[in-house]
Amino acid sequence: MRRLVALGLLAALAAGCGGRSAAEPAGGAAKPEAITVTVANVAVRSVERTVSVVGTLAANAQAEVASEVEGQVAATLADLGDRVAESHVLARVRRDEIEARLREAEASLAKAAGDAARAEPLRAGGVISTQEYEQVRMALDVARARRDQLRIQLEHTDIRAPMDGSVAARLIEAIGARGVNYRARASPGLAPSSRPE
Repeated sequence: MRRLVALGLLAALAAGCGGRSAAEPAGGAAKPEAITVTVANVAVRSVERTVSVVGTLAANAQAEVASEVEGQVAATLADLGDRVAESHVLARVRRDEIEARLREAEASLAKAAGDAARAEPLRAGGVISTQEYEQVRMALDVARARRDQLRIQLEHTDIRAPMDGSVAARLIEAIGARGVNYRARASPGLAPSSRPE
C-alpha cells in the first residue's frame, strides 16, 4: 500500500513539472525588447551640488569692537558683508593730533636725555647734589613713559577685526565728549553691529 501511495505522488509530481511556467510568454516565441546601452570613458570631474533652503543664519562667534582712543573716525575700511581676516583694519580714528603730541614727547625725551648726560659728570665732580641728579633722572623716565604711552595710543587708532569672519553690521555714532566709537558684532570671525556705549 505504501508503494502505491509513493508511486501516485511521483506520478503527480511528474505531471506538474511538465506544465508551462507563468513567467514564460504564451506563444513561446516572443523575444524580449532590446535595451539601448550607451558607453562612455571614465573621467574624474567636479560635480556642483546646490541646495536651496530657507532659513536664518546664526554666527558661530560674535565680537563687538570699539575704539580704544577718543577721536573722530577718519576712515572706514570694511563695509557690510565684507570678509575680513583677523587683525584687518575696519576703521581708523584721526591720528594727526596724537602724532603731534608724540613728536612733542620725543623732543622732550631727547632734551631730558641730554640733561641726564650732562648731569652725570657734574654729580661725579660734586658740582650738583644727588637730589638734583635724581630729579634729572626722574624727568628722563617721565619723558620716556610719556613717549611710550603716545606710541600705544597711536597704534590703537586702528580698529581691527578680532577674528576671521564677515562684517554683519556697521554703525558709527558720535558719543558726546568722548568722540566717536565704532562697534562691530562679528560672525565666524567678524560681523560688526555698532552700538554706542
